[in-house]
Amino acid sequence: MKTLAPGTAYSDSTSTAFSPSAEKQQTQVSPTYHAAARSLDAELDSQPGSPGPAESELNTYNSGKVLGLVAGAYAVLSRAFHVIIDLIASQLADGHLQFFDFDHEMYKSILLQQVRRCLGLALRRGWAKLMLNRYRDLVQHPNQRRPMAAEATDENDEEAHAFYHHTHSPGNGG
Repeated sequence: MKTLAPGTAYSDSTSTAFSPSAEKQQTQVSPTYHAAARSLDAELDSQPGSPGPAESELNTYNSGKVLGLVAGAYAVLSRAFHVIIDLIASQLADGHLQFFDFDHEMYKSILLQQVRRCLGLALRRGWAKLMLNRYRDLVQHPNQRRPMAAEATDENDEEAHAFYHHTHSPGNGG
């Protein structure tokens, strides 16, 4: 997954298309992966002009096209991300509907909303955590390094635990 920091990608865009900054970043993922594969092949002394073992292996997946899941600031998502979200909701609906008699599309739309909400909240929480860490590092104590032990871990974060495991209390092994 690629992340896209807020900056000129947002302010310079005059497009009215859906999330143009994330889409622009997504189009840059595949050429970047292919360039890295060619670079690796060159280090392995492959024949120039023909695909080496790394690029050949990359070309075996999805006809060589690498889809980048791009999440921008403010939870802007690329189209590939939405395709994955739709697939997740569809698979969840299939799993639940083998036991219940509901309309597949209606139940899928409910699950699609839940997956988007969960992912959106997780992305916003991640950006907020990043901005707080940068504020602490760059504004409050710009010349002081923070020890790694001072950082909170997700395992000890009760708020995150309550959000993702709302049916289990933190001390209940859930």
